[in-house]
Amino acid sequence: MTNSLKYKAKYSSDLPTIQSHLWQRYYFESKDRYYITILQQDLFHQWSIIKCYGGKENKLGNLLIQSCDSYDAAINEIEEIKKTRKAHKYVLKYRK
Repeated sequence: MTNSLKYKAKYSSDLPTIQSHLWQRYYFESKDRYYITILQQDLFHQWSIIKCYGGKENKLGNLLIQSCDSYDAAINEIEEIKKTRKAHKYVLKYRK
């Protein structure tokens, strides 16, 4: 067995797995704005919320990445985002 195969056999089982089946994506729209929220794991297997938002008719917008301590904390934050978007008259157009 080569050294690289020994390394893979020894350490590959120690790595956590990416749980892509738990990832979520939400697309909200208002009359002239959009707001996208993505829940996924980063390369270090930490849960992150990616927020993209801006105007539909202009090139103004922003992207923020928020790290979360756990999947449950991320889900709670997503629920708060959904409430805020609804209060600001956004409509959920897409969920995956």
